[in-house]
Amino acid sequence: MNNEAETIKVQIDPIVKKETESVLDELGVSMSTIICGLCHYIIEEKEIPFKINEPSLPTLDEMTERELNDMLEEGYQDIQNGNGMEISEAFAKIRQGIIK
Repeated sequence: MNNEAETIKVQIDPIVKKETESVLDELGVSMSTIICGLCHYIIEEKEIPFKINEPSLPTLDEMTERELNDMLEEGYQDIQNGNGMEISEAFAKIRQGIIK
């Protein structure tokens, strides 16, 4: 196993980061220590130690034709009403975890 440390870059809400750092400072623990500990836990236990609520949409196999058409129509109406965004902006927001 390589003992050289790797650097990771994480996108996080600035308020969450500041509040987390404040709590960790009080506890006398660095952000790096917490992240490394989380990684070791995931490796050893093969699970995440807390629940993650990820939005989920039904797959095409789970939808009726009517549900699919309604979803497509809603998207089309959003575009017609100017509620859309450029694809590059959408993907950037998805990568940042902003679109829920």
